[in-house]
Amino acid sequence: MIPGSMYGQYGEGYFRIALTHPAERLGEAMARMARFLG
Repeated sequence: MIPGSMYGQYGEGYFRIALTHPAERLGEAMARMARFLG
């Protein structure tokens, strides 16, 4: 995951996630984000 600002001014306030990892790893990442964001 990287900040969207890496892609210019219109990416500010967003983030980018690479969906190239195995599904179980992506699922764990989403679960962690959900816990963090509450």
